[in-house]
Amino acid sequence: PAMFLLHAAWVQRHFSFLLKVFCCSVAVACVATVLLYWLPEDVTRNLVKSFPMLREYPETFSREAFGLYSPFIDRIQFSSLIGLAILSCLYMLQGPKKWLPALLLPLLGYTMMVLGGRGGQLALLVSLLVPGIYWVYKLLSRKVFPNLSKTAVGGISTFFVVLVLAFLPFAAYHTNSAVHTRVNQSLWEISEIRSGHYDPDNFLHFTTVRRLVSWQNLWRIIEEQPILGTGTGDFGDAITRAYESDEYPLIENIHNQYLMFWAMLGIVGLAVFVGVMAYWAVRMKNQGAVTIFAWSVLLFYAVNMIPDAVLYQQIDNMAFCAFLSMIGLCRGESHSPKSERKKPA
Repeated sequence: PAMFLLHAAWVQRHFSFLLKVFCCSVAVACVATVLLYWLPEDVTRNLVKSFPMLREYPETFSREAFGLYSPFIDRIQFSSLIGLAILSCLYMLQGPKKWLPALLLPLLGYTMMVLGGRGGQLALLVSLLVPGIYWVYKLLSRKVFPNLSKTAVGGISTFFVVLVLAFLPFAAYHTNSAVHTRVNQSLWEISEIRSGHYDPDNFLHFTTVRRLVSWQNLWRIIEEQPILGTGTGDFGDAITRAYESDEYPLIENIHNQYLMFWAMLGIVGLAVFVGVMAYWAVRMKNQGAVTIFAWSVLLFYAVNMIPDAVLYQQIDNMAFCAFLSMIGLCRGESHSPKSERKKPA
């Protein structure tokens, strides 16, 4: 955040340009990921071995059941970046040059759907409520129901958008093999852990079970020190002890940002974190299109922090701070995607 504050004027002038660069960069990674998915798996594996700069291709791996191979960064972080790029494109659609976001959105949306990052997918669906309700409300209040009260139009808009967003995963499940296989794998994992008829060695690939075990171990730490937490320095040792004492042969995983902060910083630290995010959201109101963008990004991360501790990794940590800083600097600047601010003399 300090870097953005030091260059506040430059960031404000080039806000839309920075979003375009970010979205195009994510789109390039999406193209590579989708191409590797479309190729036969043996070909993909050989290609990955030929390029040392790519992440290692897992040998024991079902790319649809456990999520697609992400060649550059971890799939969870990649899902976050795609989600941010989609929200950025929706914001830029309100500007004069709509061709770029319109061109990128199908690629970004398809990659998000087949990638298998369930936390990012869920977070994106929920965050789309903000721009969706806003746009539908504007359309209905101006052209369809101009004489209805704001409350009535708002209710109709909310119902319609929720219905559409609820239908999207249902349609994806029944029309896309990657989504279908990924969901079935998750349901099967849950049924296996409930029945007790499972092979412990398979737990290494049971990503749903990993989350359940992570939440359980984080809660054990919280129960020991709920007020002040373990402290940032001792959290690593505490989570190691929790995993060593449980019954599952899993490596350490942190899969809930709120539980992580609670375990590390106590309920006091968690309250400060949530309070700061809420304060930022309140300060961003009444800023037009920037408000919708700000709230959708914040809601995206607020939901994404439930299944994953996204800020525990450098990529999401940087993206979270960068986007909140850039968007926050646009507050009170009358910034609009329709035009870049002119450079002062």
